[in-house]
Amino acid sequence: MVETVFLLGCPGSGKSTSVHCIEMIGRDGKLSVNRFTDYQILDDWFHADKECLQFRPSKYGGFDILDDNIYDEALAVMRGKILEYKSLEAPDLIVVDFARADYRSAFELLGKHLIQNSHFLLFKVEIATCIQRIRERVRTATSFDDHFTSEFVLETYDQPNYIGSIVTILEEDFQINEQRIRIIDNSSRFNKHDLYAQMLHFVRGLKQKQDVLPV
Repeated sequence: MVETVFLLGCPGSGKSTSVHCIEMIGRDGKLSVNRFTDYQILDDWFHADKECLQFRPSKYGGFDILDDNIYDEALAVMRGKILEYKSLEAPDLIVVDFARADYRSAFELLGKHLIQNSHFLLFKVEIATCIQRIRERVRTATSFDDHFTSEFVLETYDQPNYIGSIVTILEEDFQINEQRIRIIDNSSRFNKHDLYAQMLHFVRGLKQKQDVLPV
């Protein structure tokens, strides 16, 4: 059975690092993992927008999005890629990594068919910590995931009870079982080893409940 996991939270909250942890765990357990993210799509569109009509360059090769409709357009493209992949391949685990200040519209666009039986990891982190981690990752960038996100963008995530509101949307608007929702505490007092341990515990839980990993 294919399992789909959505990683939700603001930029710098640890989503990309968690994907890498899951991929490492997958290799050790012979678990097929495939990742989908909307950032590659947005980055391609940014570089194609020579007149800066929808994107604005920011520091370290990053960008700000000037037209909010772009988020939905990129998400629709990513959704199509996920559904096409699921129809052709049979991975054990699909990991979907994207950031939104408003997830309700994103879930509506993805559709109940795609999210209804998925798992959701919600990353709880202070905005100040996210800003600091983004600054650190661009200074020591080693991969595409170490991209810059401006404070202009991060300010949209600075909302009261941001994580709690996502839980409410999932449970009340989309009838997601609470057992499929997990809050990942990746605040300033935790490091990458702690995050890996949380991902290992999560993947092992999938093995026990869904028999995802081979015996």
